[in-house]
Amino acid sequence: MTPTTNPVVAALPADGWSAGIRVEEGVDYNLPLVGWLVYADGTVRPICIDHHGQQKDPTTLPNFSRLWSA
Repeated sequence: MTPTTNPVVAALPADGWSAGIRVEEGVDYNLPLVGWLVYADGTVRPICIDHHGQQKDPTTLPNFSRLWSA
């Protein structure tokens, strides 16, 4: 295992948070977040689980539109 320069130092729950994924103009699909990853440098990234069971940062998806809390 190689050391990372910015490791994850904590994981927090994301109850009530969702990512908006644009499926067509004016229509978003709401993808629930499962958590937030906190990195050593203080950055925080949202995490969701895709339809293949893989973790993803929804902000990196090409059709990402927003994060929101209910």
